[in-house]
This record gives sequence, structure tokens and C-alpha cells, in this order.
Amino acid sequence: MSKQVAVKSAKEGGRMQNTVLEAEGHWTRLFEVSNRGVVEELLPKYLAGRRWFGGKARPVTRAEILETVQLPYGESTAVFAMTEVNYDEGPSETYFLTLTCATDDEFPAADRYQNNVVIARVHIKGEQEKMGVLFEALDDRDFCHALLDTIARQTTLHGDGGKLVATPTRALESLLTAEPTSFVAHVVQAEQSNTSVRYGDKLILKLFRRTEEGVNPDLEVGRFLTEEAHFAHAPEVAGAMEYHRPGKQPITVAMLQRFVPNESDAWTFTLGSLIHYFTHVLTSNAKSNDCPMPVRSTPLLGGGDIPAKVVSTLGSYVMMAALLGKRTGELHAALASGTGKDFAPEPFTPRYQQSLYESIHARNVQAFDLLRRRMDTVPDALQTDAQVVLSLESEMERRTKLLLDHTIVTKRIRCHGDYHLGQVLYTGDDFVIIDFEGEPLHSIGERRLKVSPLRDVAGMLRSFHYASVSALKHNSILAKDKTALELWARIWHAWVSAIFLQAYKEHAALADILPASAEDFAVLLDVFLLEKAAYELEYELNNRPDWLLIPLRGLCNLLEPTGHALTEDQPR
Repeated sequence: MSKQVAVKSAKEGGRMQNTVLEAEGHWTRLFEVSNRGVVEELLPKYLAGRRWFGGKARPVTRAEILETVQLPYGESTAVFAMTEVNYDEGPSETYFLTLTCATDDEFPAADRYQNNVVIARVHIKGEQEKMGVLFEALDDRDFCHALLDTIARQTTLHGDGGKLVATPTRALESLLTAEPTSFVAHVVQAEQSNTSVRYGDKLILKLFRRTEEGVNPDLEVGRFLTEEAHFAHAPEVAGAMEYHRPGKQPITVAMLQRFVPNESDAWTFTLGSLIHYFTHVLTSNAKSNDCPMPVRSTPLLGGGDIPAKVVSTLGSYVMMAALLGKRTGELHAALASGTGKDFAPEPFTPRYQQSLYESIHARNVQAFDLLRRRMDTVPDALQTDAQVVLSLESEMERRTKLLLDHTIVTKRIRCHGDYHLGQVLYTGDDFVIIDFEGEPLHSIGERRLKVSPLRDVAGMLRSFHYASVSALKHNSILAKDKTALELWARIWHAWVSAIFLQAYKEHAALADILPASAEDFAVLLDVFLLEKAAYELEYELNNRPDWLLIPLRGLCNLLEPTGHALTEDQPR
């Protein structure tokens, strides 16, 4: 162990044992290559408590700090630590940590930290010995302000293996004209896979925690929509921080965007609308034929006027579903407007269709196999649904194989990649689409692939189904009413999906990115709906067994040979 750094344990004030790191002269010496081991030993436990850490389900064997960059700010310094996390099984992952140290005389000051962000006590030895703590730098408001200043000043920070390059966009200059008090920083607590810092009501910075080589799609797509497509319904990108190393692709570390004032996300707004809808149904003693199920109850419903009974029963959400469909169509048209290799639309080809079929088929088989293996863990109340889904696996394969019947004439574009109600902000009278990062479990290369925009559409239609079932769990709905409302939830889902899709097709069609024939449109959307529901099945089995009902019912509705379970007269 280095002479400058030591580690020991101590008891203080009757509390549990605390690790104490000892550093000679300055705490940043803990991150010199010869000294990092003492910090690395503490990181697995620290990471396990971070909401943004994605490896909680796998035992960590080692956390190694690969490279560091220091950011001086005020009287303090922060360390960006690129850390490789290794597990007993599966591939390693790379995380960017932001760490700083405050001495005891600084530490109690004005909400600088919370105990759960402290890694260790630090004993700094020298002419003036001090005690302090090593903790999450984002918990220091001054550091958050320093990040914004670093981007605004287009600063480059040199580290021991590369350099952290901060760049503003043209949009930042106009956003910074407000009074300084408009930019008071605080960390957004709702974030999970990343960490966001909000600067008043003007800007929001997203720090990407799990990183890999290559531009993050959130930054890449955001820049395109801001600077080339000029899409008004996504927040402008105001700047970024990227880590550059010789001979390697840059790593996106952070992205700065305009903050969008909003009432909630579209998921919360939709759940509220559903509660009002259910209340209306119950208080009016409505009968199911007051708002009948569509003749074709799937989201493949064609155009035409929405019946007056539907409009009066669903209320204002009819207009909002149509508006969301319009904004989604406009988004895809904007994404298809590019001319370079990264954004120019590309055709479906027979070879691509074969590849698409193989990948979807493999994922579907994986989901069904997992359900078979986990049947003993499926709640008794869902055993019948699970058995029905398993009995429909051959129908799943038959429908998926329709992809290979003939060449589908359509185009592939860059898409959102993880599109659902939670990725849309509700401003009070409109929608703004956010988070273009794509599915975090996929590699950046996979997330940058061009796909049919109908995959995004399928994600939103499945999100409507999730909302319709989730709203029934709301505490304001009495248990005796929930069974009667199941059919009304399915009616809502069917009509809202049809309304959304009708508006979407009208606006996306202007960009010539949808299948040329109605039959191909139906096949492609159906396959993506099945793929999404199978993904949900696997996800809920692994992460949220209490939500398993939704993908099981979704697959039953989509697959039952009667034409779809949504056409039944009675709920399950």
C-alpha cells in the first residue's frame, strides 16, 4: 500500500464502524493509480445502494477505476472516475462516478449531503490534519453549478487517460440570458438509470451513469431534432460533455437540455384521466352498449369518424390521444427528414425482413421458455392466464412468420427506441417527447439501428394497455367495482388505441415512411405488438411479478384465435 494512503476502521459516537481512508496532503491522492485500490474496495457496496446502478441482480466481483479526470471548482475539487464493474457472471459494465471530499468544518453546511451518498471518512494528513468525507459530488450544489459553467465556457479537462470535452450548442446562449437566480441547481430524485440536475426552470442536465463507447442516442437524436429537423416538441439540446481517448470513440458523459415546464408525464396524466373515466361510468350507471367495443377491436382499426357515444364517454382524452398520435407522427416525419447516413431513411429488404424475423422469434421463444420455467412462481390467480398464453405459442409463431410471406414495401428510420407514456411530458395543453436514449439494456450500436417507426407505435399502444389495467388498482376504486370496470378498461384501451393510431397515420404518412399497403401495415404492427408484449412478459417475470397480469392479458388479447379477446362480451 502506498505511504500516502492507508485505510482503517473506527467507531465514532457509538455509530456502526466506518471506513477511514488516510491521504497525505490532499484527498485526491486517493485516486492516484498506485492508491486507488483502497477506494475500489469500497465501491461494490456503494454502487449497490445507487438507484442508477443496473447490476444489483449480479454479485460484483470487482470495481476497478480505469481513468480519472479532475474538475476544480471554488475551493473544492471533484473527480470523474470511469469505473469498470466486473461480475461473477456475464459481461462487465462501465460507470462514470462523480466524487468529491468535504472536510468536517464544511460538511454540515446547508444540505450539502445525505448520509446515503457517503463512501468513507477521510483523514487528510499534513501540516494541518483534517477529517472529512468522500461522497457523491452531485450532492454538492456548487459542483452542479460548476458542471453548467464548464459546458457554457466550452472547457476541456485533461485526465490521466483522456480528456473530458464540454461543448455548448447555439441554443444555450439564448437560454443563459435569464437572471442567475433562475439557475439554482438541485438533483432530480425521480431519475433511475441516469442522474439529472435541474437548473431552476431553464435547464436540465442528464449525467449518463452506465456508459460505453459511441455517441449516446439521446444526445445524437436530440442534436438532430434541435439543429437540423427543428422539431418543436422535444427539448432543445443545449450542450454536452464527452470523454475522448486516443484511438477510441468518444463516450457521452452528460447532456444539457432546455427544461420543459410540465404538469406531469403522460403516464400520470393518463392515469388521472382513467380515474375520471371510471368514475363517470360508475356514477352514470352506464351499460357497455353505451360505449360499444369497436367492431375491429385491435389497434389496427381503420379510419372513420369516432362515434359520439365514444367521445362523450371517454371525455377530453379523445382529443389528447389524437394529439399524442399527431405528435408521434410528426416526430417520425422529423426523424425521417435527414439526408446523411445516420438519419436518412433506408428501405426494408428481404434480407432485413429475414433478420428481423429471426431476432423477434428468438426473443419470443426466450420469453415463453422463461414462463414455462417460472410457472411455479406465477400467482394462483394468474395460472389460468399463463396456461392460455403457453397454449398460444404456436399462434405467436404463425403470426410472427407472416413477416416472411413477401417483401414489405416500407422504410426504416431512426426512432425513439423506448417509446411509452412515461417518455412524454404533458404541459397542460400539449405533449413534449423526451429521453431518446433507447432501451438501456441494449448496446449503443443496437440502439442506433434504423427500424420501422411502427415499433415505437407498438410501444405506445402497449403503454395504453398498461395504463388501463394499472388504473384499476387505484385506491379510489372500490374492490366491488373493479370487476365491473374491467370491460370498461378494455373498451377505453381499444378506442384510445384506435384514435391515437388514426391521428398517427395521418401525420406520419406525409413522410412516406409507412408500409404501402394496409395489409403490410397490419402485419408489421401486429408483429411489433406481440414482440413488445413478450418482452413485457419476460421483464415482469424477472422484475415485477405483481405486474405479470398485464402482459399475460395483453398476449391473450392479441393471440386468441377468436379474433382477439377484446371482442368478448364479458371480461375475464
